[in-house]
Amino acid sequence: MSCSNKSLEEIINSEVSDGGIDNTVLATTSTDANGLITQSLSYKSWIKVKGQTKADFEKTVTVNLTGELPDVAQELNVESYVASLEPRWMYTSQEKRVQGTHQDGYVTITDSVLVYTVHHFNFDFSYNLMYEVPVYDDGVTREVMPYYRYENLVDKGYTLKQEDSRVINGSAYACNIYQHALEVTFNGKVYTLHANVTLLHELGPANKPFIVRSEILQEGTTLFDDHVLASIDIRTKWSTGEVNENSYGIELCERVTPEYNTPFSVYNYNNNIEYEYLEDIPDEEDVYLLEGLDNHMRVIRYLKKVRINFTLIGPLDVEIYGDEAYYDDGVLYHYFKSSNAVGSIEYGGDEWKLLNSGYDEYEKKGFEYYEMTYTLNVQFGSRIVPKKIRNELCCWPIF
Repeated sequence: MSCSNKSLEEIINSEVSDGGIDNTVLATTSTDANGLITQSLSYKSWIKVKGQTKADFEKTVTVNLTGELPDVAQELNVESYVASLEPRWMYTSQEKRVQGTHQDGYVTITDSVLVYTVHHFNFDFSYNLMYEVPVYDDGVTREVMPYYRYENLVDKGYTLKQEDSRVINGSAYACNIYQHALEVTFNGKVYTLHANVTLLHELGPANKPFIVRSEILQEGTTLFDDHVLASIDIRTKWSTGEVNENSYGIELCERVTPEYNTPFSVYNYNNNIEYEYLEDIPDEEDVYLLEGLDNHMRVIRYLKKVRINFTLIGPLDVEIYGDEAYYDDGVLYHYFKSSNAVGSIEYGGDEWKLLNSGYDEYEKKGFEYYEMTYTLNVQFGSRIVPKKIRNELCCWPIF
């Protein structure tokens, strides 16, 4: 039976003896006038309560609980598609909120929402997963009744669909449709929510020529010893009706450089110098955009520093940097997958060479002069590249 607010009796004592929840959740789908879909959920929760008012009682308290999974549709202005959609600046968060309460007899039902937010650099949007939490409270016994929770939220990622630029209130806007999906489990069943976010980027006044659409004809990368040449061919349609095709290219560098390259003095040397371990120096990591570039090609440079530890020698610091490229004309943003961004770094061994010629005066003073060459296997983009670094060592033997 369901308790009514009209006839609440004073409870002298009570206890909950049992409780349960519907095994099946009724799910229905509705679509509003704008085509926005909402999935509605409903089920029953119950508990058995026994106690005493004027007389002993035992009753079943039942409440109807609901949930809603609405899709998302928004229109947002962004300063740049590049800043908005860079993967390293994307993250997600979850937060539980209370929107209100309503009463059903001795049961207070809290209207709750689990907010799942997708954050980009200069825009974000949220899915609102609505559910209800029932709490039985007769003044003597207070207990949370059974209810279903949202579980296993899985971000399915996004796609970006370019549309023709628009004119809004005398200004031209590039238009991209950001489409995202989120999976969520409720009572063992997986539901999928969708977000359709229109991203508008202002290009300038509509009474001047502006790009209506850009498309990629082809792209490619050419590998050299210490750099990559990224190139792209673009077809551009303008508001004037003109259509042109252009080729763009930019050089992406990769570099491994020791912080100090002067000879090291090693004392108590007896062929006992060994590699110990390699460590990151996180405070030295940096990312920055190279300025002064034109033709819509841009480079983001990643700088990373590692420390190689040897016995007797001590730590040797090495700077590593690699470039990523992207094309951006305000309408089309395209990231080159074959880039040089620095990834994993592993020690690849070392080689030793005794330097005799020209170093006779050192031998007379009792030490040997070596050239040590060690290798770092560095990931640049999807490639693993062995990079050799040379250091000279003045080694004093054990006396």
